[in-house]
Amino acid sequence: MKLLFLGDYCSSGSDLPELTTAARALFDSSDLICVNFEGPIVSPDLTPLPKAGPVARQSGSSVLHCTNLGVTHASMANNHIMDYGPEGLKETLSKLSELEFIGAGLSFEEAYQPCWFERDGTRVALLSFAEAQLGVLQDELNDEQAGYAWIDHPRARRAIREARSKADVVVVQAHAGLEMTNLPLPELRSRYREFIDLGADLVVGHHPHVVQGSECYGQRMIHYSLGNFFMSAMLNQSDPGSGAALQVTIDQSGLISEIIPLRVSSATVDVDNSQEAQSQYSGISDKLLNQSSYDAEIDAICEEFWVNVYSQYYESALMGLGTKPRVTAFIRMIRQIAATVLGRRVSSPTNELMLIHNIRIESHRWVVARALANRIQAS
Repeated sequence: MKLLFLGDYCSSGSDLPELTTAARALFDSSDLICVNFEGPIVSPDLTPLPKAGPVARQSGSSVLHCTNLGVTHASMANNHIMDYGPEGLKETLSKLSELEFIGAGLSFEEAYQPCWFERDGTRVALLSFAEAQLGVLQDELNDEQAGYAWIDHPRARRAIREARSKADVVVVQAHAGLEMTNLPLPELRSRYREFIDLGADLVVGHHPHVVQGSECYGQRMIHYSLGNFFMSAMLNQSDPGSGAALQVTIDQSGLISEIIPLRVSSATVDVDNSQEAQSQYSGISDKLLNQSSYDAEIDAICEEFWVNVYSQYYESALMGLGTKPRVTAFIRMIRQIAATVLGRRVSSPTNELMLIHNIRIESHRWVVARALANRIQAS
């Protein structure tokens, strides 16, 4: 049995890539192909929910494009699937008739249920979880709610244990981490190792939009991020990210996983067999093996993100200017001071959205906590 896992997919236009001969051979050799389906398919009149950060929606042709590529399963636990609320998820699920889905649902229990796949007497359980962003399902006592499965919920852990008791192979997909960085945070490494301890045979990550490394833990593999598969909105950016496929072979000898770098454009999806791509991936994975240099690089990443990203969020939301103030920040501060003097200042919904976005999401909190702790220790 061969399983193929792909990273983030969001098709917002009509330019859809075709598989090259090499990529087609890879896809055709796989019995199951699962992609992270990042964003709902919604009608034009549906309004997105208020949120900090970008809103994603997919074109109506995205499902057909996926099926034409050979995709069979959609991982739905991600930070964009609930951008248009329960109605957006309901519309999307109604259009996935040709794809099995995991990680989201119209009820709490549906979102945390595994998807089952069986071939040649081997039964595989697929699970999918994501960090706590808009639409995450945290209230287990309220089953009548739509959303996606939370990576840190006790129900996620029970789901892995339950799947272990019924499956020959358990695969957990996780949508989490720091975007556009090629190293996973230590806290995520601990979470993913815990999934292995609970019974997962393989952990597959996505969300950072770039490929991260792999490591073996307990004789099982953790692949921290497959990066992008096809994110049409990112193709023309200065840094469009990177992506890889993960092909998993399951036979009597066990489970073997292989990372296959990809080259993706608006026209084609191709396999990147270059020595440079292979060496680059191996180099990232090697960084996970040296604890002292890994810690130092993580600390540097957290400091950079605190200075350039997170301090702006927190200080601007609390009427400060941030460490790198912009003209808009000065204007916003003057308006807020004027409103305070006149007795008219109320909490800004935009600021509250920004605060909850950064407080609720695990990776954001971890980076801020690590950066500030390092600063305190150095002072």
